[in-house]
Amino acid sequence: MSVTHANKNFQTIAHGDYLLENNAWREPDVVEPPQCIFAPPGQLLGWNWNWPGNDHSKVVAFPEVIYGKKPFRSENPSLALPRRLDDLKQIDVEYAVNTPATGAYNTVFEMWMTANEEADQASIVTEIMVWVANHGLNPAGRRVHSFNSPHGPAHLYEMDGRYLAFVLEKEMLQGRIDLMSFLHELRRLKFISGEHYVSSVEFGNEVAYGQGVTIIDKYCVQVS
Repeated sequence: MSVTHANKNFQTIAHGDYLLENNAWREPDVVEPPQCIFAPPGQLLGWNWNWPGNDHSKVVAFPEVIYGKKPFRSENPSLALPRRLDDLKQIDVEYAVNTPATGAYNTVFEMWMTANEEADQASIVTEIMVWVANHGLNPAGRRVHSFNSPHGPAHLYEMDGRYLAFVLEKEMLQGRIDLMSFLHELRRLKFISGEHYVSSVEFGNEVAYGQGVTIIDKYCVQVS
C-alpha cells in the first residue's frame, strides 16, 4: 500500500515523476518535526507546518516537491534531469497553489547546478532560486542585479557565487513559469556555465516560523 501521509524528517512520498520530501533541514536530529507532507490517493497534494518562534532570519524547513535528482538524495523518479545546461531548451512549470499561512515564509522554485551528471552533494556548483512569493523573509547575500523577466521585474541576490536568488516583484502563485529565462540571464552575467548540469527542479516553502498549509492544485514540469 502506498504511503499518502508522512511526518518524519526527510521522509518522502513518490507521486508519478515527482517526489515529495518532508524537509526540515535545519533540524536534522528531530525525528518528527512540526510539519508533514501528503499526496493522493485519499489525500490532497501538499504539506502543512506549525513551527514556533519569531526569528525571520533563520529558515528551518523546506517542505517540497522534487523533479529530477536532488543532490542530497539518491532517488530520481524522472529521467529528464540531470541534463547539461547547453543541451536544454525549455524548463517550464505549470502550477497553481494555495497557501493560507501566518508567520515568515516564502514560496520558491529551486534548481541545483552540478559539475557532472551524477549530481551528488560533492558535485554541487550553484544553488539557484526563484522566489514567487515572500512573507517576511530576506534572501541571503546582497542584491547585485535586476532585470525584466517574462514574469515582471526580478531582483537578483548573490552570496559567495554559490547562492543565487531571483525575487519577483509581483507574487505569482499560479500560471506557467519559464525557469530557463532566469538561467539564461545568469549565464549572460557569467554566474553559471553551460557546461554544468541542471540536476533538479524543486518547489516548496522555506519556513522560518508560523503555521500554514500549501495545497497544490496543479503542478507539471516540462523539460526539453
